[in-house]
Amino acid sequence: MLCALCVSIFQDPKNEGYHHKNRHDLCLASENSCKICSFVYRQTSNVVAGVDPSQPLKYRFSQDKDWRGRVHLTLSIFHKSADVTEDLWLDQNIYIHVSNAQCFPPNYPEFIQMAISDLETAPFLVRPDVPMGRDIPDNTGHEAVAQLAKGWFEECKLKHSCDEYYEHRQVGWYPKRLVHIGQGNERPRLVLRDEDDLRGPYATLSHCWGDNPDFFVLNADNLEDLRKEIPVERLAASFRDAILTCHRLQIPYLWIDSLCILQAGHTSQSDWLFHTNEMHNVYLNCELNIAIDVSDSPHEGAFRSRDPRIVQDCYTWTPCHGLSDVPLYSPERETRINLCAIFTNEDFSWARELLPLNRRAWVFQEALLSPRALRFGNDRIWWECTQKRTLSECMPNSQASGIDGGFDCFNQPSFNIERSYSHNLTSYFGYVTSYGKRKLSHPNKDKFVAFAAIARLCAHYFGGGDYCAGIFRNSMPWGLLWYIDADRPGRRPESYRAPSWSWASLDISAEFDYHDRQPNILSHVTDVSIQLVDTTDPFGQVKSAALTLRGPLISSQALAGQGSTEQSTTWLEMITIVFRFSPPEQHPHYYPSLGKNLYFLCIGEVECSPKWKDTSGTYGLILRKADNGSFSRLGRWKAKVRFIQRHAGTEYELRPETITLL
Repeated sequence: MLCALCVSIFQDPKNEGYHHKNRHDLCLASENSCKICSFVYRQTSNVVAGVDPSQPLKYRFSQDKDWRGRVHLTLSIFHKSADVTEDLWLDQNIYIHVSNAQCFPPNYPEFIQMAISDLETAPFLVRPDVPMGRDIPDNTGHEAVAQLAKGWFEECKLKHSCDEYYEHRQVGWYPKRLVHIGQGNERPRLVLRDEDDLRGPYATLSHCWGDNPDFFVLNADNLEDLRKEIPVERLAASFRDAILTCHRLQIPYLWIDSLCILQAGHTSQSDWLFHTNEMHNVYLNCELNIAIDVSDSPHEGAFRSRDPRIVQDCYTWTPCHGLSDVPLYSPERETRINLCAIFTNEDFSWARELLPLNRRAWVFQEALLSPRALRFGNDRIWWECTQKRTLSECMPNSQASGIDGGFDCFNQPSFNIERSYSHNLTSYFGYVTSYGKRKLSHPNKDKFVAFAAIARLCAHYFGGGDYCAGIFRNSMPWGLLWYIDADRPGRRPESYRAPSWSWASLDISAEFDYHDRQPNILSHVTDVSIQLVDTTDPFGQVKSAALTLRGPLISSQALAGQGSTEQSTTWLEMITIVFRFSPPEQHPHYYPSLGKNLYFLCIGEVECSPKWKDTSGTYGLILRKADNGSFSRLGRWKAKVRFIQRHAGTEYELRPETITLL
């Protein structure tokens, strides 16, 4: 699906030149569904004001390497600016995967000649005859699309080991309630694991509730009625689409949160707490997770109408490009045939990350725990499992494995939680960071709960030690050194959610520095006290928490001193040279704004290899002292290595003290 002009540039041995002669021709090629021109036209639609539409476009091929060192081509197409001398390049390039082909497809040389003849009169013309495209339906809800998904599903079950990835999976385990799909003309109904004879696997559903949920849900009043029959006509579109998908995939049960957890009634709160404690098992033991990425609410449904040409394969054959391994004047250049598979950023897995579902925090653990997932996007379906990461309707037969990752493997988010990882704390905080970038409708109630399943499976990183308000005790005190972007300060909620030393106390993403050396710990945790809302769930909501530490401490006044040159230099070393301050409330641009109750606690230091030299240094916490003598965390500081030793024995020495951090 390339226009005559795009076909021709792949036959030209030059790596750069002119593309369409003006924006009008680009628009026509886009309307004819040329994959490259459609992408370029969409990408440049927001910069038309800076473009001279009468000027010809330019193109350039370049060779790049992926993170594994393998060579691929990128194609850049750009406009000539109307008011400045430099060219306006696209933010995103076209990716071209080059492989060796044995021969041209039938009639391809004739096709090339027709395309070249079109250059004079209709360079925007798309001839779809060669290669012959697949028959693609115009809606993602079509039966043929479901059959493609069923093929992926059956291949995974037959050939992959995805069901064995997590050792905690339990064969034959079921959630407390499930929607029984029914067979033939049977109506769906609610079944209970303690009362019904359940046989066969179940699927789960990931979906957005929307800002103002107003759809049919389970409550104490309709529970018995739904045990007999679920009125499909009253269900939101996404739930109906998910039930139909299970029918087509022959999965007999479906777990939908709003239909399987009581949403109202006198026992709804206890039912909610019960399910938060079981949530990790719900997704861990499912057969498949159906993820409706594209919809903001259940009313929008999973299925979408589309132009089938958008997801059609796009290939061209050329003797010219991608020959980095062949000498310039080698005879092989004249005989080698290259198959060029063409992709845009809409084909990469990151395209899904921009869809509504993947902005929601709850979905993060649902995706990481499920053994496999079928995802509904805005114009295609996608497949994910441990061993296949790049399957979509655009690439239905990708051979990429989970290890290899596929052409966009460097851009793929985690699909499963690492079973073992040498940098445990960094790996764990990688999940914390990703989770923190997503939105929660009720953060005070859900901040810990929506992350609990991930924390449970990461516990083995830390030897299964105590989980203390989002941080494992075995990782303390170094694990307290998370930080946030000082240019994007976060606010703590008015009502209590977590202690100040927990990343969960803020509605912003927390980050953590990677380093390759064992740190020298200078503070030690002597006691941790946690009060939980549900005493049976250590990963759930927190009522209160206190942390007792002993380590080198100094007040801001003592550190700044009385204005001596030496003391001022010490202060500047921390504040203006290598100081990294990440408070939740304000950024202290100068000392007077810090206040008299500010203190600095040293946690430890690390000297890294030259590769990670930027993370070498002395690290600590910035604290504020309350009238009752307790402390709260404001941020993190960093100074040069051996900062404590160099100031030992001076009037601004950090001296060991025991403090309580709330």
